[in-house]
Amino acid sequence: MRKKKKHFRRNKWNILWGIIVLIAWFTAIKFDFIMNARLDQKSHLNILKISALFAGFLYTSLGIMVGMLEKQRIEKLNRAGYMDNYFNAIYISIGAHIIAILLSVINIMSKSGLIPLFSLIEQLALVAGIIFFAKSVWNVRRIIEKVRADQYKS
Repeated sequence: MRKKKKHFRRNKWNILWGIIVLIAWFTAIKFDFIMNARLDQKSHLNILKISALFAGFLYTSLGIMVGMLEKQRIEKLNRAGYMDNYFNAIYISIGAHIIAILLSVINIMSKSGLIPLFSLIEQLALVAGIIFFAKSVWNVRRIIEKVRADQYKS
């Protein structure tokens, strides 16, 4: 039970951003920012390109984060488990973009009309991926500030 408490506490910001994603989804559907009907192939191709671009940036951010783990202050934070929040935001965003990519490919390759739910999930995954991408960029910026602050202290 104690581990669950720590996991919740360390990921409270990801949970908050998850709530923001749910609100964004609800708002997007309610005000028709997201199309409930089946999209055309060009739209799926555009979602595929956008998701692939964001996923590439996220893998770069992940590389930056892993590279910073050798810094003494960041290493201590990682051992204490506080880096989980930062890494999990990147993982969530990459996962959402992979879902959007896979559904885009399925929709592009499909000749028969697939369930409109696939198009909806594809668009919602894109929205979630972009929101968590913004959080990931913010997190990487905060980590870089911590590393730079340590450099100036030395």
